[in-house]
Amino acid sequence: MRLFRLHFAFSLLALWAVVLVGRLFSLQVHDYGTFAAFARGQQQVVEDLDPERGRVLGSSRGGETVPLATNRDWKKLSAIPKDIQDVEGTSTFLRDLLGLDVAAFTDLQTRLGREDDPYEPIADRLTDEQVARIREAATPGLFLSDARGRFYPLGVRLAHVLGFVGHTDDGEERGVYGIEAKLESALRGVSGELRGERDGRGTILEAFSQEAHPPQPGADVFLTIDVNIQYQAERALREIVDQFDAAGGTVVVMEPRTGFIRALANEPTFDPNEYGKVEDLGAFMNPAISAAYEPGSVFKAVTMAAALDSGAVTPETTYENTGSVRIGGYTVTNTLQQYNGERTMVDVLRYSLNTGAVFAAEQAGQGAFRAYVNAFGFGTATGIMLPNEAGGSLTNLETGRPINYATAAFGQGIAVTPLQLVSALGAIANGGTLMKPVLVEAIEYPNGAGEEFRSEPVRRVIQQRTATRLAAMMTRVVEDGSGIRAKIPGYTVAGKTGTAEIPNVGTPGYGQDTIHTFVGFFPAFDARYVILTKVDRPKARYAESTAVPLFRRLAEYLITYAAIPPDQPVE
Repeated sequence: MRLFRLHFAFSLLALWAVVLVGRLFSLQVHDYGTFAAFARGQQQVVEDLDPERGRVLGSSRGGETVPLATNRDWKKLSAIPKDIQDVEGTSTFLRDLLGLDVAAFTDLQTRLGREDDPYEPIADRLTDEQVARIREAATPGLFLSDARGRFYPLGVRLAHVLGFVGHTDDGEERGVYGIEAKLESALRGVSGELRGERDGRGTILEAFSQEAHPPQPGADVFLTIDVNIQYQAERALREIVDQFDAAGGTVVVMEPRTGFIRALANEPTFDPNEYGKVEDLGAFMNPAISAAYEPGSVFKAVTMAAALDSGAVTPETTYENTGSVRIGGYTVTNTLQQYNGERTMVDVLRYSLNTGAVFAAEQAGQGAFRAYVNAFGFGTATGIMLPNEAGGSLTNLETGRPINYATAAFGQGIAVTPLQLVSALGAIANGGTLMKPVLVEAIEYPNGAGEEFRSEPVRRVIQQRTATRLAAMMTRVVEDGSGIRAKIPGYTVAGKTGTAEIPNVGTPGYGQDTIHTFVGFFPAFDARYVILTKVDRPKARYAESTAVPLFRRLAEYLITYAAIPPDQPVE
């Protein structure tokens, strides 16, 4: 009986061995392909390869390109909370290193105290000094890693034009605001793929890796901006804003013959390298193209262009200035009352007479006045290659009410952007043709293809003769009128001032704050540049004290920088 049990046990073992061998044979031979493919599926990986984002470039004197937005390698700091031995000490070290406020410090302590947390991002774009301090401290649970990201070499300069590269909710980098957003598809490039195999630790084995599709770098974008002119514009604007305790301001420098924008500056500004520190998202908007405002008396140049070109008046046409005029139950008055009596159209601009602007607009008629205002580009976005451009508002003119046309004649009750305004007066400066503002000069792709953006006339607005006569009238503003502080010995300068009241929000009427504007061009009869200077809510009464001196400072710089010869004898 015992021998029988022993034989039975050996028989079962033999049977089990046969089954096992058969199963192994099946796995290794018959099902090898299936399981090998499954194993490869776990080992093989496809990883996206980010393309190198294209650069944004400006220019300097002589045509040298200057990088405005590029890419660079960074160090970023991360933490493994479960490996941190001293949460309080580590948090304090990072607070001092990164300059954290109380709220950020408290949040950091909470995150570092999560013992089951395998990873926490701490900071990126570390400075060399910060990296050195981290390495010296050798704090358990902290580690540095390599990263590559967008970098703006000039910091705050040109921030509103450039915008910045931010992150979407799913972590994807994308251009936000400015050129970075407008030309995202060109700058971004095309992602590639890396196919490879991982080892047991999940690391991609370099020997078994290959690029299935290499990434395609983004295009380089060349702007019309001259970095030297831009620097001067930003510095001069900032000093005027500080001097008069203003809320902000804008400068636009344009070549009237081409429409090329050589500088576009706003205050306040921000550093696109540190956009995350900006609390008010409104700071990212570009006031030069997005903030429409009532321009005030600078608009009288447009009114006079309409009246002259339509043949309704000549520079010598006179009217009787009594200091005020009644329009449909409303009274329009002049700011200054010492110029009463018979006045010419030249005087209307020189002394900035509201009653004279109303007279000129009435002589032209509502239809002609509205047609010229539209032809100069007001009420429609200019089409500059930037996002979020406003078209302004001419809604008041749609009513047909005489008072609305009267106030529009001196820049009240309508809304325009600084870019529209400088473009319109640029048409006067170049002989009568409205030019499309050009900010992007070229886009160059890595494969050698490219696009060039040349001067683009929109339409002829006024005749050459009208433009010349109006330019002469505007020189009187600078020679002995409200713009006398823009006078430059040896050069004819044409321009117009504007001191605009700011309308109340939610209630009729206007408050005490003002916006000061000056738009001028030089040399007046062969203009190389047209400059808009705008100062918001300064602690000064008139544009003569703020926007006009700002214009002169920039004009004098440009005369030297561009070697513009004098066009009249120096007295």
